[in-house]
Amino acid sequence: MRPDLDNAFKVLLDCLQSCGVIKNDRQCMEIHARKLVDKKDPRVEFELEEIEFK
Repeated sequence: MRPDLDNAFKVLLDCLQSCGVIKNDRQCMEIHARKLVDKKDPRVEFELEEIEFK
């Protein structure tokens, strides 16, 4: 069973918050996403970029 892309993001953001990578998932201001399925090597790949506000 494969979750919808938006549900997968909820889980990923919650995990990042739980392990202390981000303080609160409300801090995420922009998301670029695509969903690909690799049956031989299932994984989640993500990249974080800090944005400075002026």
